[in-house]
Amino acid sequence: MESRTNGLVLGACVLTVFLVGAVLSAANGPGGTATDKATADALAAIVPLKLEERMELHRKLQEERNHTIYGLLLVFKELKDVSGEATVGSRLYYAVLMIGDLRAVEGAQPLLDIIDLRFSRWGSTIAPKDRDIIQALVQIGKPASTKAVDYLANDKSSKRAPMYVRVIAQVEGIELGKVMVRMAADKEKDPEKKARLEAAIALFDKAGEPIP
Repeated sequence: MESRTNGLVLGACVLTVFLVGAVLSAANGPGGTATDKATADALAAIVPLKLEERMELHRKLQEERNHTIYGLLLVFKELKDVSGEATVGSRLYYAVLMIGDLRAVEGAQPLLDIIDLRFSRWGSTIAPKDRDIIQALVQIGKPASTKAVDYLANDKSSKRAPMYVRVIAQVEGIELGKVMVRMAADKEKDPEKKARLEAAIALFDKAGEPIP
């Protein structure tokens, strides 16, 4: 997983360098240097003009992304298998960040499952903050906010409820978030789930405040 992830990041960096080089070369006009030509050739190899080559490139990039996400999600499985190890906590921390950066829809449920987790990182125990699990969910977007509404209905924890609300509010906005939860409450037949959803609506008024 680590080698695939490093390759993906390195590839993105190389592509950025090539793109910048191509832009500078174009800005300098005709008669560029040998370096300009090398950059242009490399860029042509990365972004081919032929449709068949572009489709194959897209397939390979998508395959690489899927492998990376699969590897990251394995870290969440490791957490359940080997709970409490500092090394697992460190891997989980970076997995959370990368799932968010990749906006991986597949990561929404695993992240919601551990939204209030305290895990070890660099030998110390820390509580997830907005920049960690919640922010990763916000980066995933609507798939995460929609699932968060379901978690509000099904999870009996009053501690986690404000966290689910924070995800919904940051993705959808406070007013639309309230509407989403209200609609879910109106449709809910189970009285306990309905009550949890209705109670959660009031939490949106404090969605911008720090979570204890």
